[in-house]
Amino acid sequence: MRANLLAIASIDAGDVLLAGETKCTLDQEPVARPARTACPWREVGEFDDGLRHGGGPDPAAELLCEVISSQRRQPGERIGDRYTLIRALGEGADGEVFLVRDTHLDKDVALKILTPKSDRAATWDEAQVLEQLQSEFLVPVFNADVLHPSDLRYIATAHIPGGDLGKRVKPVGTSVRQAVQWGINIAHGLVRMHTSGLVHRDVKPANVFVTDGGKALLGDLGKAHRLDETGQAPPTGTFQTVAPEVLTQSRCSIASDVYSLGATVCYLLTGRFPVNTGGSPEQVRDRIIAGSKRKIRDLGPHVPQSVGQILERCLTVDPASRPATALEVANRPGRRTASRPRLAAPGSPSACALHGGGT
Repeated sequence: MRANLLAIASIDAGDVLLAGETKCTLDQEPVARPARTACPWREVGEFDDGLRHGGGPDPAAELLCEVISSQRRQPGERIGDRYTLIRALGEGADGEVFLVRDTHLDKDVALKILTPKSDRAATWDEAQVLEQLQSEFLVPVFNADVLHPSDLRYIATAHIPGGDLGKRVKPVGTSVRQAVQWGINIAHGLVRMHTSGLVHRDVKPANVFVTDGGKALLGDLGKAHRLDETGQAPPTGTFQTVAPEVLTQSRCSIASDVYSLGATVCYLLTGRFPVNTGGSPEQVRDRIIAGSKRKIRDLGPHVPQSVGQILERCLTVDPASRPATALEVANRPGRRTASRPRLAAPGSPSACALHGGGT
């Protein structure tokens, strides 16, 4: 699922290269990896808060991760009292995903078992909210809970065989019309989460999945977190799309999701992320914090000026200078391009800020 660095991430703030691995940049094909003894979820791409602050990996979590990974699950195995394993779908920095048969729903679903962390509470307050989220722009969540007595968190969602956008648009992006449509889909998924008091915290192409009908659904909701009374949540993310304040102020917010949305749509348009993620983790982190990014229309001269402008606003270092909501990114009230069919979602405001033309 996350093995292709072109599809998920290059270097992350908590990047740990496993023994025998060779670092890849977004311009290189990933190098085959030997069998590894470290935790299989310690992938390049998603930063670990302890590592980011120089505290080193969590020994207890690492030990539990290694124990679990040594007990490879087999087809036919029961997980909890509800799921029968069919096959593994992939693994990454924050968990392992299986195709399973849900015996309660009598259908195949994707079951993600999240990476254990010793500092997590025994309960998962976001689980019930995730189950109640209903949107045509979010991957449906059927169940989210904690496996007892192991205290492993899991989330069961619809299985979307169409694949994720990280793989689908590489290496040069897709048409403006298609990228804009998918961007609007993602934005509406975020609106649903934000109005429910949640932030996604890891919006990126690899976490957006395409249905058979061509609609983009925002998924991988296991990192979703409740906003506190100040509108903030603990930090996490991926270097490709993480907002500067997540690294400097250790907080996620609606504004950081908006930044990640802008970086994701940039990738859909051009096959590149705004910030160059080549080099050491320290170099990449410094670029993000300094706002040292490439202009979207330099990466893709074909991108219409109006589309470039709204995305550049999303990517400003100052959160207060970004569009206030994901809906503002998707829609600019009172403006519509008459010569083109409307791309905004049914029931959304009349015109889209992203819609500036197509190729």
